[in-house]
Formats: sequence, structure tokens, C-alpha cells
Amino acid sequence: MRTRFISALGIAIIACVLRAMADPPELADSIRAVVADTPITQQEVQRAVEADERALSEQYANQPEIFYKKMAALQESAAEILIQREVILQEFKANIKVPESFIDGYVNDRIKERFGGDNVELTKELEREGITREQFKKRMRDQFIVSAMQDKFVPEPIISPKKVEDYYLAHRNDFKMEDQVRMRMIVLGRNGADSTNLVQETRERAKEILVQLKGGATFADLARTYSEGSNAKDGGDTGWEDAAVVNKLLITELDKLKPGECSGVIEAPDGFYLVQLEDRHPAHFKPLNEVREQIERTLDTQERTRLQKQWIARLEAKTFIVKF
Repeated sequence: MRTRFISALGIAIIACVLRAMADPPELADSIRAVVADTPITQQEVQRAVEADERALSEQYANQPEIFYKKMAALQESAAEILIQREVILQEFKANIKVPESFIDGYVNDRIKERFGGDNVELTKELEREGITREQFKKRMRDQFIVSAMQDKFVPEPIISPKKVEDYYLAHRNDFKMEDQVRMRMIVLGRNGADSTNLVQETRERAKEILVQLKGGATFADLARTYSEGSNAKDGGDTGWEDAAVVNKLLITELDKLKPGECSGVIEAPDGFYLVQLEDRHPAHFKPLNEVREQIERTLDTQERTRLQKQWIARLEAKTFIVKF
């Protein structure tokens, strides 16, 4: 009995290889796997990673060894995804009875939605991807089937309040907010000038602005008028920033201020500054009620992935798969 089963597997592999050999030579030369009686080719894997390959080739243009290593890992991952997809399709073919006319109708409707019945645009898309119309329709058909099978057989995750609370406690540092400040700045740059007179003129201009501030002028209005900083049009408002990334000269002065108070003239290597502390948030942890939805989304994704893997593992256990 066992010998007969092994022989059947051997015959199936030979049949798949022979069928692939009937296709163009590049397909016959590079079969990555066989799922039931369907070969997964290197060409399919390559097509799946084309966009990522372009990005990697730019990122590691001067590091070929890293590029090839990452490409190998990317192709291995893509091959696994294609194998899993085919396992789902085989399960559908063997056990699910749906009229082909229904699936064909769905695919044709999606093509009309995407291209609006414009055959010229569809033809351009096919040329860009290097595939035929039938291959394009098959891909859409397969995507529909895989999605429908996942919806049917992968249970909807249940995320209880306790799971959310446990995750929050276990990952509390992920929700830590560092000391933050919000300020307004008036910036007077040195403009690359080395002249002592020009530097002194800028210093005096900063002092004149300070006098106006002490006289009751609005910091935001003076920032719009005098500041050379990038946020001058916003009245010098920098928005919330982590205190750790703020210039040390400025943060030292801000530490002396209460909200609404202004500094004196701060002289730095690149120019002169006046700052007003708008508000400050001491380091703290975001409360659970602020991050509950974020945690629920994270847990939902994790649970869906776990349930999907379990389902795929059950399908793979009963499906003939050979990897090359």
C-alpha cells in the first residue's frame, strides 16, 4: 500500500514537470514547487517581487552582496505565499461547489469597474505586466477565491477587554511620551557674515525686539514680522517637540520659563534667538483609554495572522507539496 502511494506521488511529480516543459523554456527550467498537480514557477515568483526588487536595487546599488541576500529572502517569502495561495485554490477546487458563471461574472464586473469598459487601458495594463487577458482574468479569479475562502474559514478574532489591558501592561513602554515642549521662536541668522559690525547689528536688532516684547507686543506678531525661521508665518510656533531633540541652548532657557513667558536674547553660533514657552508636557505614559483602539487593531492583526497560519497548516497537511 505504501509503495503504491509513493509511486502515485512520483507519477504526479513527473506529470507536473512534463506539463511545465510544454510551456516556454524559462518555465520548465525553474520550477520552485509543485502543489497537488500545479507547478509554481520561478517566473511567477519573480513577477511577485518585481516592485520590491526595483526598490532594493536602488537602496543597495553599491552593496551587491546585501542586495542578493535580501533578494533571496524576498523570493523565498514570495514562493511561500504562492504555495499557500495554491493550497487554498486546491482546497476550493476539491471541496467547494460554486458555479463558474458566478465567478466569471464577478471577475468581469471588477474589470469593468477598474477600466470602465476601456479596452485600450486594459491592453496597456496587460502590456505593462507582460501577461495575456486570460492570465489577468485568472489572477483576479484566484484573488477572489482566496479572499472568499479566508472569509469563510478563518474565524473572526475576538479581542476581549482583558486582552487589551494585558497587552497595555506588557508593552507600556511603547506608549511612553517623552518630555515635550511647545514654543514660539524668533530667529535672526548671521547670514554667513563674519563682520563684527554685522553681527553687532543683528544682536542690537534682537535686543530691540526684546524691548518691544517687554512693552506688551505680541510674540507671534513680532515673529511674523522679524523672524527668519521656517515657522515665521505661523507666528514662530514650532508645534510639540520632544525636549531631547531641541537645541540645548534653547532648552536650557525654556527650563527657566513658565508657560507664556519669554526668554532674553539667546546667542548661538548660527544666530540669535528669542523664545516663548507655550506649554510643556512632562514625560508620561499615554492612558489606556487613549490607546485602546490602537491596541485592538494590533491584537486583531496578530490574531488574524495566527488563525490564518493554523488554517493554512491544516490545508498543507492534507495537500501534496514538493519544493525544489
